[in-house]
Amino acid sequence: MSPLPPESAPARVSPNATPLFTLQFPADALFAAPLAGLVGELATRHGLGETRTGQLVLAAEEVVAYLAPLLAGLPINASLTTTATGLALHFAFPDQRTDLHHFNLTTDRAEYLAADGDSSGLGLYLAARVVDDFGLELASGHATITLRHDRPFPTVVPLAPPAAFSGALTLAPLATADLIDTACAQIIAAYPPEDYEAVVTTPARLAALIAGGSHDALVATDAAGRVGGLLYWTVPSARSALFFGPYVFGGRGSEAAQLLCEGLLARLGKTSVQSVFAGYATAQTPTALFERILFPGPQPRPLLFRQIHEEAGAVVRCPPAFREMLLRIYNDLFLIRDLVPAPSPESLPPGRSVLGADFDRARSRATLRPLVAGADLAANIAAHVAFLHREGIRHVRARCDLHHGWHAAAAGLFGAAGFVPVGLEPGAGLGDILILEHHG
Repeated sequence: MSPLPPESAPARVSPNATPLFTLQFPADALFAAPLAGLVGELATRHGLGETRTGQLVLAAEEVVAYLAPLLAGLPINASLTTTATGLALHFAFPDQRTDLHHFNLTTDRAEYLAADGDSSGLGLYLAARVVDDFGLELASGHATITLRHDRPFPTVVPLAPPAAFSGALTLAPLATADLIDTACAQIIAAYPPEDYEAVVTTPARLAALIAGGSHDALVATDAAGRVGGLLYWTVPSARSALFFGPYVFGGRGSEAAQLLCEGLLARLGKTSVQSVFAGYATAQTPTALFERILFPGPQPRPLLFRQIHEEAGAVVRCPPAFREMLLRIYNDLFLIRDLVPAPSPESLPPGRSVLGADFDRARSRATLRPLVAGADLAANIAAHVAFLHREGIRHVRARCDLHHGWHAAAAGLFGAAGFVPVGLEPGAGLGDILILEHHG
């Protein structure tokens, strides 16, 4: 991820996406240019524009060039798939304990420029920084690198909300792109930046995410079609949803907020989603519709949660320092969880770890994601926190999936580095996602 990346990470690839191409070739730098040329043609065709196409082309070339000498003729599978908002380029290959630490935001470029340094990682360093987002997976002797890049979306112009409404507010049958555009323009005019996510500033992107199925939204309108409110949510997994809002306007905000939140629960009740929780709840949220749980700490944080359908329970890997807190929260939420001790940090595999970083620079926020386990994880966390603070980022968070033992170990290391739990998203990953915020 670039030190100056876009303000929100692009859409993840749908598991049902049909590849635009799939190629298999032996690891050899000879294939870098032909692959990059094909990526460039398809990126242009899919509207990435000249600059962003060039960035994805560069990344494609650099990944192949980096892997070629390390894999020595072993097969690389490359594929390009569409996302709701752009393209995703995947590389799958046998894991030869490939060093991927060059993806880290904190990697010092000077190490490649030193006379006695190894410059081979510079290409991977550049690839990670010219695309919007990247993902890494290491499992069962195989590795996958995914590079994601969005097409450009226009920024909305603020629009003053209506001063009055005609007739009763109702939910629009469909959250059309025009309604979303109007609602987002009114949010920008009526709410401070810290009250909304970066995607609100690009409503065409939000509309594309909704069309792609990873998001959904409800819009309240009056008899004349004026927009009285918006609530949107993401579906990070088939079991959970995360809502933002409700954003309401004019003197009938309470009516609009109730309408939107009841509509959310009714809509999700017809799906497989088991629970819904607040990604960001505005002050207008009708809290009587949700459970409210406080996280301990210097600034107690409320968690708004609503169970939609019963669930069968789950196993949670738990750092010792957070066991009592998690037990209390699960009991308060009536969620069945078997808490298993997290592996000790000493059990992390040798080698260097990788952390991903998602930015929202307009709101001075960054979120760290564990991607690759390694014995240096504690030092890597400290380096990322120091780097982000130097960059002027005031709010640093981390997201750990407690389904994975090493993510739970990472959560403990984040805690030792000054992070405190501020949120929990049941079932949002393969397991429950624990959110921590740096208070050091």
